[in-house]
Amino acid sequence: MDEKKTLTTGRRVWLWTAVIVSAIVLVLSVGGIVGAWVGRGVVIDAADGVLDGVHKLAGVGREGVNLVDGHADDLRAAVEEVGTAVDQISQNVADKGVVLTLLPPEKEQKIENVADRIGEAATTIRSIVDSVVNLIEAVEKIPFVSFPKPDAEKIDALQSDIAEIQAGAEQLASDIQAFREGTAEKIDAVSEGIGDVHDRIAGIQDQLDAIDQNLDGLQTRTVELKSQIRTWTLIAALVVTLILLWVIYAMVILIRTDWSDLRA
Repeated sequence: MDEKKTLTTGRRVWLWTAVIVSAIVLVLSVGGIVGAWVGRGVVIDAADGVLDGVHKLAGVGREGVNLVDGHADDLRAAVEEVGTAVDQISQNVADKGVVLTLLPPEKEQKIENVADRIGEAATTIRSIVDSVVNLIEAVEKIPFVSFPKPDAEKIDALQSDIAEIQAGAEQLASDIQAFREGTAEKIDAVSEGIGDVHDRIAGIQDQLDAIDQNLDGLQTRTVELKSQIRTWTLIAALVVTLILLWVIYAMVILIRTDWSDLRA
């Protein structure tokens, strides 16, 4: 008699425990569904913030590239202007009036100023690219995420070539001044300097095009990744929701069954 009563009590305790635990699991499952969708929004907002930062920095970098390219065009125009003047002067090197008219001091000053602006803009580009790379390294900690990083070697090569252009521009300005002050043989040095600077300008503009394409690809990748993150998080949230809905359904059935046994 006592043994039967003990079993009945144990069974009742078990059923109440099952009901309580099932109810807790049900509530947690509901919370999990809510959390999955709230978490999706948080992940999207966080990812958008970082990716928008990368996109904007890459855009600023491209603006810097365009600025350097514009200065390079200005330097080419200034050098070609000097080249035209030298061609005219070569027909009458001894005529000081012609020399002073066609090659005033402003010519070499303009060349030096434009070359300096190119150097300053290139330094800015380097700083921006370093910031972009740092951001990319942070984003790539996300699994399965990768970016086309700006090529550091190309940036180094660009800065090196720009430094050489600046040196060449300074030498060209010095040769122009020497020629104007009476060293007639310097006209050959001026002509050579013009050709050298002109060739280097073409070289850095090719490098600028490559860097611009790289940054453009980076911007495209940020847009693609934002879309992919939305898709990935949607799939994850749906999978979690379906699993937890099944758990909720199972808990409801279990609670109803155990409750019916308790009331019997």
